[in-house]
Amino acid sequence: MGNVNWKDRLKWPFNRVGIDVVRMSRRYMYQLLELRQLPIKTVIDVGANTGQFARNTIDVFPDARLYCFEPQPEPFRQLEQWARSVPAGRVQALNLALGDTDGQVEMHVFPRLDVASSLLAPTPQLKNWLGAVRDETRILVPLRRLDTIPSIELEPDVLVKLDAQGYDGQIIRGGRETLRQSRACLVEVELDPMYEGQSSFLEIDNLLAEVGLTYRGNVGQAHAPDGHAIYVEALFTRQG
Repeated sequence: MGNVNWKDRLKWPFNRVGIDVVRMSRRYMYQLLELRQLPIKTVIDVGANTGQFARNTIDVFPDARLYCFEPQPEPFRQLEQWARSVPAGRVQALNLALGDTDGQVEMHVFPRLDVASSLLAPTPQLKNWLGAVRDETRILVPLRRLDTIPSIELEPDVLVKLDAQGYDGQIIRGGRETLRQSRACLVEVELDPMYEGQSSFLEIDNLLAEVGLTYRGNVGQAHAPDGHAIYVEALFTRQG
């Protein structure tokens, strides 16, 4: 499947404006910290885009079944095409957004940088950083709670990855029962104001603590030219 870093498509526009995206290790398996030692059997990939994270993870956890959620039509088409190529039906692609309600929701889509698309509106600061997000369209996408997806079979151990561009708090609220059964959760958390109403690190930490998951460190993070962190890829695990 190759060794495609799942943030490479977001990395280059940040680099162009002097923002450095860094990881804790050059080797992907070690970026997953203690996760690589767990017998992960189920991976839930929320904000899968074209499957960048999943393509790496499927080799790290060879016994796992993957459920990949992506609401945008074009990235989903590529994700589904890849999922069909994986033997034994190990990957299920779902064309849905996740949140804390069931229904429909408007999505802010950036055709020139689809990895930055969000259910939340971009802030002026993000538009100043990334000119690509000024080219915006809006689409209606189906919205579901993670706990209500009938096709997911949670075989322990479970890893949940969230990359929803600031919408992660709503996803956690709609997936509490799933997360209570999870061994680990990997979340991209924006620290600078990139999206209107985005979830804070404290909010994410508190919500995951309620379901028994504890912050363990960062898989990676992005730095501004002055050295401060813009976002982190934070790992939460269940102890014991």
